[in-house]
Amino acid sequence: MDALDVFRLTPDGSVIWIGSADSLRTALKVIKALKVKPSDAFLIHDSKRNDTLTVRANKLPFLTH
Repeated sequence: MDALDVFRLTPDGSVIWIGSADSLRTALKVIKALKVKPSDAFLIHDSKRNDTLTVRANKLPFLTH
């Protein structure tokens, strides 16, 4: 079962579900694969820990491999 859900934040504050990921690395790769503007914001939600991370497209960490 996937542990993380990825959502896009819209300018009006609503969220759109993008997909699921099995790790933070995979969630970030999903976001990087989208055609996004640098200011676009995303939520990565871990339902097991009830924790949410907010990231902006222009501030994603550099991933190798």
